[in-house]
Amino acid sequence: MQFNTTTDYAIRFLLCMGNMSSPVSGNTVAEQAKIPPKYLLKIARRLREAGLLGSLAGAKGGYYLRKTLREITLYEVLRIMEPTIKISRCLEPDSYCCRGASADCKMHRYYERIQEELESRWFSRSLEEITDMADAGERKNNHLRSNGT
Repeated sequence: MQFNTTTDYAIRFLLCMGNMSSPVSGNTVAEQAKIPPKYLLKIARRLREAGLLGSLAGAKGGYYLRKTLREITLYEVLRIMEPTIKISRCLEPDSYCCRGASADCKMHRYYERIQEELESRWFSRSLEEITDMADAGERKNNHLRSNGT
C-alpha cells in the first residue's frame, strides 16, 4: 500500500495549519508545506467539505483548522483523500474475490487481521500523537548520538 501524493500534501497542509493560531493564506501554507499552490486549492476544497478546514475571505482571511491536530486522526485523513485504505481488494465492502472464495480463504482472514491492526493501532492515532512520537524518536536518536552510541 502506498498513499497518493494528494494524501501526503493533505497531511502536510494540516500539520502546517496546526502550528498557526490565526487564519493563514494559501500562499503561506503552500510555501511552508512545499505544496504547489494550485494543488493546495484542490486539497483545501476536500478538507473543507469534510469539515476539517475552514476559510475566511478578505485581507485577514485564510484557512484555519476546524479541529485540533489532537482531534484529527490519520484514519480520517486517509478516508477523505484515498480512494481506499484496504490492503486487498477482497476487503472492500463487496468482498470481491476472483476465486469466489473470500468466505473461506485463509489469506482473506489474514488480510483482515493486518487491516484491523493497521486501522486500530496505526491509523487511529491523531496527527498530534504521530508528530509527538516522531519528536520523541528524534530526541532519543540525538541523545544516543551525543553519547557516542
